[in-house]
Amino acid sequence: MRLVVSVVYTAVVVLSAGLGPNSAFAQDATDTKPATIWYSEQFIFHSKSLERDFLIQVAKPLKPQTSKVSVIYVLDGNSLFPAVASMMQGYGGFGHSAPAYVVGIGYPDQTLEQWFSLRTHDLLSGPVPDSVKEVPDSFKAAAASGNGAGFAKFLLQELRPMIERRYPRHRRHRVTE
Repeated sequence: MRLVVSVVYTAVVVLSAGLGPNSAFAQDATDTKPATIWYSEQFIFHSKSLERDFLIQVAKPLKPQTSKVSVIYVLDGNSLFPAVASMMQGYGGFGHSAPAYVVGIGYPDQTLEQWFSLRTHDLLSGPVPDSVKEVPDSFKAAAASGNGAGFAKFLLQELRPMIERRYPRHRRHRVTE
């Protein structure tokens, strides 16, 4: 057993030494570009009722569909859209689940703090309970002025009808409510 461990350790050390940044195998990276998800697109959608823009990301099923498919709406689009879209494309593309469109609802060009403040404002309606500790004052203010009902109205009366016009979906198979 010691011999096997010793051989494996030696192989790792030797290989690691040859693959350092100064080795003949090292390469400089090309210019970076934003990562993309296959079969997806994004656009800015202006809400008339909320009077501001949202980043809408849509992942389409991998295979062409001959019938209408379900729609999954992801509220934390900036952070969760890539994971949900990749999972649904993988599972749906290989027949492990029904194919579906994934619609991410996020915010364009925001810092993490701005995103969290907008998200808090949109998803909550009322002040943060005193039992919740260590929340920055800016988030407490966003929650206190929260407009969860207005955001729900935007989702149901503005965004969903636009998505249903733009993408062939199955009306009874949407995941929103």
